[in-house]
Amino acid sequence: MVLDPSAPGIEYIKIGLFFGNIFQVVRISMGDFAVIAAADYLPEAENYLFWVIWLITVVLTCIIFLNFIVAEASASYTEVAEQLDNYIQLQRADLCGEAESLWPNAFKRESSYPKYIIIRKVET
Repeated sequence: MVLDPSAPGIEYIKIGLFFGNIFQVVRISMGDFAVIAAADYLPEAENYLFWVIWLITVVLTCIIFLNFIVAEASASYTEVAEQLDNYIQLQRADLCGEAESLWPNAFKRESSYPKYIIIRKVET
């Protein structure tokens, strides 16, 4: 049996059509719409069914990936919100240190600076 190399799904001949369809859905979900060429080989009724299933697959995979992105953004926001006060204090300390480093040494007096600096670190 000679297979047509341009036939749809021929790239999945070694793993079978079941796993080939799974890979095809993953490819569609990532935006690779090479499967559209397969519609040329279908009769009219199956062509309509193909486009309905294709549309459902694209919409569902987009919803799943967008839901994942929203969940990750939400988790990142929660993590930052928990440490926000620490980040603000760190930035203030950095800005104070940078501002003091810009003063010429002639204007720096030992009495203007504290004798000890207390550093508090949060364990993560």
